[in-house]
Amino acid sequence: LAGFAPTFNSCDTDDDGNEPALQGLNSGFLIVSSANDGGTRFVRYSAEMPTGTFDVSAGQSFEEFTFRDQFRNQLFLNSTISEEGIEKCIVNESGELESVANLPTVGNAFPITVVDESTGYYGDANNLDELVIFNPSTMLVSGSIDMSAAYSFEEASFENFGGITIR
Repeated sequence: LAGFAPTFNSCDTDDDGNEPALQGLNSGFLIVSSANDGGTRFVRYSAEMPTGTFDVSAGQSFEEFTFRDQFRNQLFLNSTISEEGIEKCIVNESGELESVANLPTVGNAFPITVVDESTGYYGDANNLDELVIFNPSTMLVSGSIDMSAAYSFEEASFENFGGITIR
């Protein structure tokens, strides 16, 4: 079993109403464990970094759990409820991962990069001719970037965008 611990944190909004308050927990650790055979993934929350023995299997179980990015206390991952799409999740007050929105995609989305509350990018595994721009708050597509002139490996059996870096 392998472990992975994304941490998350969030800033509270000011009273000016510029940004809606985010729901869910604002700090802590998600520990993710899975078998190498692609079987069930276990996800368990801990308010503090676990030490000693930590039973991840006491958490939630998923057939698929592929963490891609986070923004404040929101986690963005390949959908756990269907084979395609981007799922936005929070850790609720009970310490469980809760889906709050889903953006359907043609294929699995990778990479996913969230820049701020209104801008995110993803590559769709089934369409390498574009990067998709989406709004992480509304989970709606807002545009695309033409990547059709990008280099393609003719002999490759599989291609994807390896990452999106915003500077």
